Amino acid sequence: MIPFLLRVVAGTAALPIALTAWIGASAAQDADDPIVATVNGQEIRRDQVLEAIQRLPQQIQANMPLEALVPAIAQQLATSWLMAERGYAENLQDSQEVKDQVAAAERRIVQNVWLDQEVAARIAEDAVDQAYQDYLAANPPSEEVRARHILVGTEDEAKDLIDQLNEGAVFADLAAEFSVGPSGPR
Repeated sequence: MIPFLLRVVAGTAALPIALTAWIGASAAQDADDPIVATVNGQEIRRDQVLEAIQRLPQQIQANMPLEALVPAIAQQLATSWLMAERGYAENLQDSQEVKDQVAAAERRIVQNVWLDQEVAARIAEDAVDQAYQDYLAANPPSEEVRARHILVGTEDEAKDLIDQLNEGAVFADLAAEFSVGPSGPR
């Protein structure tokens, strides 16, 4: 399977794929959804690329800048488009394997749409609001306390630090300088 994939990708390299600039789309392009790539006359738009990026694992989305993801995902979409074109050229859309997978996907989609519609029909906005109010009443906010300490060797050192705090010294600065505990520097 991998050699076939590599052959297809390598074989598509000579086909026209023109990646356009991510920023500064031409005036002829839709300003809200510019074209980021064109594959054999088929446009790939920014919204398609952003949708594909949203399907990536959260860790990748968080750790890679958008400027790095956009060209890579646009290229991946272009390659996918070219592979699909090859499949259509070989009439794979008429194969039983494709028909079986389409039927399975359709069944999942119909199930999801039915479920969404049933949930929407049975849940009224005011019922959701009432459930939230009931939850708030049953779970009142509680006061949070955050304790911090400065560990010193003597009572005199502690009293001196208290005097400094009362005069306006910053607790974190005093802790970092004077605490002998393991958390002092932090």
